[in-house]
Amino acid sequence: MPETGSTGIIPVETEIVAVTVYPEQARVTRQGQLEVKTPQVLLDIGPLPATLAPPSIQAYASGSAQVILQKPTLKPLFRSDDWLAQESRLSDRFHQAETQFHLCKDTIAGLQQQQAFLQSLADKSARTLAQGIAQQTTDLAHVTEFTQFLEASHQRLSQAIAEQERRKQDLDQQLQSTRQVLQQFQASGKTPKYHIQLPLVVQQPGTVELRIVYDVTEAKWQPAYDVRLQANDPSLQIDCIAEVQQQTGEDWSAVALKVSTAVPEKTPEIPEASLLRLPSTMRPKSAVSPSPSRRHPRKAVSSVLDDTYRMLGALPGSEIPPQNEGDPVGDAKLQPANAIICFVAPEPGCVLSDGEVHRVPVGQLQLESRLTYVALPQRCSSAYLCAALTNPPDKWPLLPGTAYLFRDGGYVGAETFEYVAPGASFQLSLGLDERVPIQRELVTQQSAADAQGRDLRAYRLAIANPFDHAIDVTVIEQIPISRSDDVVVQVTKAQPTADLDPDHQCRWLTQLPPQSAQYIFYEYEVKYPPDMTLSNPSS
Repeated sequence: MPETGSTGIIPVETEIVAVTVYPEQARVTRQGQLEVKTPQVLLDIGPLPATLAPPSIQAYASGSAQVILQKPTLKPLFRSDDWLAQESRLSDRFHQAETQFHLCKDTIAGLQQQQAFLQSLADKSARTLAQGIAQQTTDLAHVTEFTQFLEASHQRLSQAIAEQERRKQDLDQQLQSTRQVLQQFQASGKTPKYHIQLPLVVQQPGTVELRIVYDVTEAKWQPAYDVRLQANDPSLQIDCIAEVQQQTGEDWSAVALKVSTAVPEKTPEIPEASLLRLPSTMRPKSAVSPSPSRRHPRKAVSSVLDDTYRMLGALPGSEIPPQNEGDPVGDAKLQPANAIICFVAPEPGCVLSDGEVHRVPVGQLQLESRLTYVALPQRCSSAYLCAALTNPPDKWPLLPGTAYLFRDGGYVGAETFEYVAPGASFQLSLGLDERVPIQRELVTQQSAADAQGRDLRAYRLAIANPFDHAIDVTVIEQIPISRSDDVVVQVTKAQPTADLDPDHQCRWLTQLPPQSAQYIFYEYEVKYPPDMTLSNPSS
């Protein structure tokens, strides 16, 4: 603990003890302790990161000493002695790597010159040796000895060049890495770190417990959920996770961590309330299109299911019309208000300043669920397992985020969570369950062209329940939608009975007893003018 016995600047060591992370920033709390004896003291706290927001600085003092805080001053620190010494070491390392790299290049060039000279010597000597053999002035023993010398020398130089090339490649990688580290370090020196100088008037000597609070940028978090369902257990466990990322310049090690959806101001000034405006262009209620729940069937279940609703673009004039996300709605609606909520991590958290995603558990829910199945025979040979859930009214809301799904200990995919208020019900798709098979067969296909063209299709569906308990299954079949008055599409038979909904879907809600199967038959007819040809009328 620093002790002050004379007037001067007193460095104070502080450590990060608590962090609150907001959507685009974080609030850091540091604590330190010192003894004060003189009437006036100037404390120096730092270094603090370059991402610090100067208007956000707050300082508090407590303890056995009685002191009066004065206005703190923020001092930028561009380059300290330690920084300069570190830069000198990195620069020396870079220049050493650069020198070794150039020496290696020179060595390779020298070896290549020797190799070129050896090749030139071999070319010039070949004619001389041939003439000597022809004139019997040179015997074969001397020729053999000379060629063996050339071969050995060439092999030695080739091996030396290959070895130096490998060394050059290693030195080049080392040089590039050292250059990058030096450049990054020098760039960090251009952005100042900070020191806070805090004057104190000491009325009674003693111990000062110092607390410094400031905001930093380059920090954010987003909600995520681990959803777990175990076999033979209807309850669903939802682990609430805060995915925290930060590059503030300081690590948060073993700190009390909170995450909040608020957007705090950096100054004490009260901000103006924002105006909330409704859209000025709306359709009259008489022109309202089908409600969003009908236009986007079962949107909350799974994005995979949405593809099924436009799967049949096969019959000219009877394909499914595309959905326009930008269509205006008939009624003016307020979007769900942003929930201002704070989650507290139950255990001290550790988030490094590396820009990576750090998952911090902040809560857990155990929800009773009603499990059902959704079968899409036109798309999948298995049924989707879905859970109907209710967020307890005495718990926190579920914020928009990604839900990672685990079933029976295995990972099955990810879903997107929309906002779920306390007490609200919602549905969650838990992926395909291949234990519930589906079969779809085309049993009738007839085409006729008389006074009016007709195309008749009939299908049989089979869904099996392999379990020892009953299951609820919703079967959805898409019937082509006519986009022309000349083309008429209608369901002529359905067993069990099913009517077309506004989206031209046939739905059957059935409960399958244990170890049983359900068979569904339906038939639809497409009528069209005889001069019209239907190409690829498959479904």
